[in-house]
Amino acid sequence: SEMTRSIPDLLLEMDEAGVCLGARSVRRTPLADSPEQLPGRNILDLLPEASRLALRAALSEARERGHSYGQLLTYPTADGPRWYEVSVACRPPVTGGIPRYIVLSRDVTSRIQREQALAEQKEALEGQVGSQLAALNKSHQELQSIFDSAVIGIVFVQDRLVRRCNRSME
Repeated sequence: SEMTRSIPDLLLEMDEAGVCLGARSVRRTPLADSPEQLPGRNILDLLPEASRLALRAALSEARERGHSYGQLLTYPTADGPRWYEVSVACRPPVTGGIPRYIVLSRDVTSRIQREQALAEQKEALEGQVGSQLAALNKSHQELQSIFDSAVIGIVFVQDRLVRRCNRSME
């Protein structure tokens, strides 16, 4: 239909074993140069182990609940890993038939890369803050040592109130 032809993501129909029964995509997919090459192939055999397990979990969830949303699959490419978010719907079997699954695979690589970059920035900033806090703490301890060991009396006054004095003033 015109509606399914306009979906930019990879759309598959699969059986329970993972065999592709039909495929549609307006873009090239890492699984095949064109979606027309996928029917008859077992999609699970084309995936790395972790992604195969995630897709099996999505199919199982769809069989039990009727749908599954948001399983994340990784696929290695020459340009680095690509990430796909998979949504699955289970179609009720025709009398005496087996269930079929509609699988929508959306490339979310740019989102994952942005999330990773933000996590790296956060980690770097937390490291900088930790280093600065450690330096401040060390300076505070050094000043505290000088304050406490001074032979002359030192009084710290704030808002006309004595807040602290060293041992020489006690």
